Amino acid sequence: MVQEILEQAMEEGRKEIVHGETASYIPELGNVDKNHLGICIYTAGGEVFSAGPYLTDDSGDPLLPGIANGFYRLIDRHSDAGDGQNLLERASLNVTLAVYDADSDTLYFCEMDT
Repeated sequence: MVQEILEQAMEEGRKEIVHGETASYIPELGNVDKNHLGICIYTAGGEVFSAGPYLTDDSGDPLLPGIANGFYRLIDRHSDAGDGQNLLERASLNVTLAVYDADSDTLYFCEMDT
């Protein structure tokens, strides 16, 4: 049921994309295709629900496959600045993400600097 609701919400959200533009006050954000919309929800019980790609390359292809069994590590390199600002409230990101897929024994590594 949660997956169906999430997919319906994404479908409704995509209809609203035509009414806006990506932020351009940060040059890299201005270059992002506004149609690249995705969401992923991890519950406290360990369930994962997702719709759309949420880590994509310049052409919109997912950078990571769907991973059902694994581990991740997110390093917030911006937090060293000591400004105390919440990660999701910042205008820019400086993060390193490592994701290990236990089923395929594969480690994925991504860095984002905006």
